[in-house]
Amino acid sequence: MTKIYNLTAIGFVALLTAPAAHAYIDPGTGALFVQAAIGAAATALVTIKYWWSKAMTIFRGLFAPR
Repeated sequence: MTKIYNLTAIGFVALLTAPAAHAYIDPGTGALFVQAAIGAAATALVTIKYWWSKAMTIFRGLFAPR
């Protein structure tokens, strides 16, 4: 497990000390990033809705009149 942490730390140090790339991001790449962000947001919302509905079902069962 410590080997993974060491590799992660080395990776972060390598990213932080890397020189600036001065790279160009074309419109296709920008669109890909926007599409990925929208997909991640939609996935998060559906997941939250799913877990909220399960939680409400449990609480309704606990506090339902008998």
